[in-house]
Amino acid sequence: MLLVAGCQRVTWKEFSSKEGRFSVLVPGTPSEQTQNLDTGVGAIDLHFFIVEQDGFQYLVSYNDYPDAMVREADADKVLDGARDGVVANVQGRLLNEVKVWLADYPGRELRIRIPEGRQTMRTRLYFVGNRLYQVGVLSAEDSAAADEISKFLNSFKLQTP
Repeated sequence: MLLVAGCQRVTWKEFSSKEGRFSVLVPGTPSEQTQNLDTGVGAIDLHFFIVEQDGFQYLVSYNDYPDAMVREADADKVLDGARDGVVANVQGRLLNEVKVWLADYPGRELRIRIPEGRQTMRTRLYFVGNRLYQVGVLSAEDSAAADEISKFLNSFKLQTP
């Protein structure tokens, strides 16, 4: 009985957020939180969804920038700032960065080493209209679960309002 219980597979299911206008496959039910941040462009609400499963932390977050800032914004500069913010927030070191796209929207895929706790974060940032999305996985540095991480990252989809 114990052997069977220990071998149960985690069921991945689609999670969607109507307000966030996205869907993603996750291995559990996300907890949802909102945090108000005071930034150089004003107060911003950061919405995030987290699933912790078997030593992994799966995360989707989004925030909306003020329309005035977006009208004058350069997508590469916004993504550069987001990248720098993510690396600083986790007190990590950027290992790799690749430009990616989600439909017609620009993005970046980052691999970050976090010395505290010997962890690695693989995350994607997408700039969609006035919204910045972050989709990422935090795992042990020596984790061999690249397939599950890719499954999560590749499942992220935008939903039409």
